[in-house]
Amino acid sequence: HVVIESQATLGGVTGVHQFCRVGHGSFIGGCSVIHQDIAPFVLAAGSPCRPYGLNVVGLRRRGFDTDRIRTLERAYRIIYRSGLSEKDALDRLDREFSDSEDVGRMAGFIRRAERGLARPRRGDRA
Repeated sequence: HVVIESQATLGGVTGVHQFCRVGHGSFIGGCSVIHQDIAPFVLAAGSPCRPYGLNVVGLRRRGFDTDRIRTLERAYRIIYRSGLSEKDALDRLDREFSDSEDVGRMAGFIRRAERGLARPRRGDRA
């Protein structure tokens, strides 16, 4: 089965591999092919589908203020740009953002990823 969490948007003609999950509030560009889980609040596209940043437009439309968005941007950078292992990145999120429900949602989703978390290709600016 496939799980598409609430407020996630998939562009047209997007394929999703069985057992993949698409996180809350994420946006997937059209004609993408999802082979691994897409974290909450992420903007992703391609074949294979890769994260390209935070879904800032969607967050603003849902009423997220600047501070909430900045917190998620910092968490995104730790997960995708810090060079830390997934475990070390999640540990850092736990330490630095223990008061953020949004970051907690993102970290919890990643911990439950069964097919692995979609990541940028080496050299891509995510």
